[in-house]
Amino acid sequence: ATAPSMINIDNWVDVIIFNQILQNWDYYENNMNLMFWGTKWSLGVTDLDWTVGLWAGYGGGDAINLLSWRGTLFPNKIYPALLSRIKIRYTELRNNKIIDINNLYEIYSEIPSLIGENRYKKEVEHWTSFPNSGQNRFNTEKIMTVLTARIGYLDSIWKLP
Repeated sequence: ATAPSMINIDNWVDVIIFNQILQNWDYYENNMNLMFWGTKWSLGVTDLDWTVGLWAGYGGGDAINLLSWRGTLFPNKIYPALLSRIKIRYTELRNNKIIDINNLYEIYSEIPSLIGENRYKKEVEHWTSFPNSGQNRFNTEKIMTVLTARIGYLDSIWKLP
């Protein structure tokens, strides 16, 4: 059997793009689940606590170039095989303003209400040693600044003319 007959490639491409936008630096080795739905394998995302510039307090657009992965299978086989599809899909999502700072702002603004204000507050209070606690807490403005830089970086490597 060939990979396209066993793998939900559209899902894999979207998950790679999603994780790169969020700067989820260890997704391919720690924070991704392989799931079998119906007839094909899909990827699922977990553990997004060190994303959007929180890794090592980093807030730049390239996030220490997340595309230089450790290991061999993902960077040497999977990513190169999907790169042309990633570029096409990323460009489509950018052109349709799905990956757009205004759209991302709307999504981030809704998160506390979707989780529930009380649960959100308890979660923040619980993780007092987390890097976004106290003075390092990422507010909406800082998140949008990091995402804007990240989108600019990904545009430079993935967005087609």
